[in-house]
Amino acid sequence: MIYHINRAKAKAEVTPEQIEAALESWRNQGRSNPAVKSFMVGRDLGGEFDYSCVFVVEDLDGLYEYLTHPATIGTDHLGLALLERLDIFDISDDDDLTCTRKSKNCTAAAAP
Repeated sequence: MIYHINRAKAKAEVTPEQIEAALESWRNQGRSNPAVKSFMVGRDLGGEFDYSCVFVVEDLDGLYEYLTHPATIGTDHLGLALLERLDIFDISDDDDLTCTRKSKNCTAAAAP
């Protein structure tokens, strides 16, 4: 399994309505993408980030499907301009030591 994690800090001038629209867009990613097995969107409780989300996919093919899905691309278009900072990382329980390299290649291949 791969846990794809996003941690976001909104710009100071972003309105509550814009934040809610971005959070709903993250939720839509989880609901509409068949590669996503489970997800959570909510407040980030640790440190300098405001909100976070976690999307769980089965494998690297699922990660690529998640990253290239129209809902994910739509969230990028909606939300990236609202952010002061965005940290994204993946955690896997796969014992394959090449999974990290493959994950980076998958993420790079999916980038617009």
